[in-house]
Amino acid sequence: MYKTASRFLQYLAYKGATFWQPKHKRKKPKPQRNIIPKKIITAYRKKKYVKGKIIGQIKGGYSIHISSSKVFCPFSEMYPKGITKSDLSNLQNKELEFKIIQVYTNVVVSRKQAAKMEALRNARMAFKKRVILSGVVKEIKEYGVFIDIGGTDGLLRINEIKKKGLSSSDLIKGKIIKIVITDLDINTSRISLSLPVDLQTDHPFTKSDLVGI
Repeated sequence: MYKTASRFLQYLAYKGATFWQPKHKRKKPKPQRNIIPKKIITAYRKKKYVKGKIIGQIKGGYSIHISSSKVFCPFSEMYPKGITKSDLSNLQNKELEFKIIQVYTNVVVSRKQAAKMEALRNARMAFKKRVILSGVVKEIKEYGVFIDIGGTDGLLRINEIKKKGLSSSDLIKGKIIKIVITDLDINTSRISLSLPVDLQTDHPFTKSDLVGI
């Protein structure tokens, strides 16, 4: 018989035998996880707003620089709407507030939600000081008209409109109108509006206070 195992294997190979050999698969490198700064995670958990700068436009949205990191703001979350190239160049060197809405795998932020909170803060100050504001007619309903006051909406009720001798047809979409805040709930973001009397001269609201745009 065969004196060594190697000679036996040679004989089998001569007869056409094949041998199973384990296949060595290359291990795929594990994808590197993005290291999310602690400041961003803390702001996300505490629902705080952070300041960042727009770097530029990328696929699906904008690249934002926050805490030495690049994060993403979708087109749908950039208030009030998609910005133009000229807007982009003007905003790139300015700090804006953002709300962090996702920290899983990638950090996603919202300018729209932060802008709404800014608008509510400004509205609260205007409410305390009884300041007359300019707003844009956004939506008309049977019970009243929604007015955009710089990032958040207030409701001008139909009975308030009729008191001033107007109708909802006078307040077409896109009109700029002078209004005053009569009630505000910061928790529910509900704002009630009225057509003002000039606080300095007691001049009543008239149709001349409506401006077409």
